[in-house]
Amino acid sequence: MCVEPGVNPGPVAFWPSLSRHVVPLSSACCVHGTWWCGYWGDSTSTCSWYVAADIDGPGGCPLTNIKSGIGLPSGWNHVSAAWGPTQAIGIGAELADCEPTPVQESSWGRIKGLYRP
Repeated sequence: MCVEPGVNPGPVAFWPSLSRHVVPLSSACCVHGTWWCGYWGDSTSTCSWYVAADIDGPGGCPLTNIKSGIGLPSGWNHVSAAWGPTQAIGIGAELADCEPTPVQESSWGRIKGLYRP
């Protein structure tokens, strides 16, 4: 798991302008299989900034964690539950290949097969 807590994005643009903010992970991070990239704001305060949304792009799987007691379904829900039709939210990730695994599972027969003349 890779988490970068306490990130302050710095000055953000005022609507209708947009700004880009890069948040590098401070530790090495390697994930396999299904993974998620996003942010979770401080739910104890009011929103100071928002993330752009795409309502008619190629699609994605944007989710939001809705606080209970505000008249919406609580927990992780598709962003459409809160903001109407939405295809994607403006969060991206730069990826690199994970380091190769030094040992790969194999059978003894497959290993012997590597050395057949």
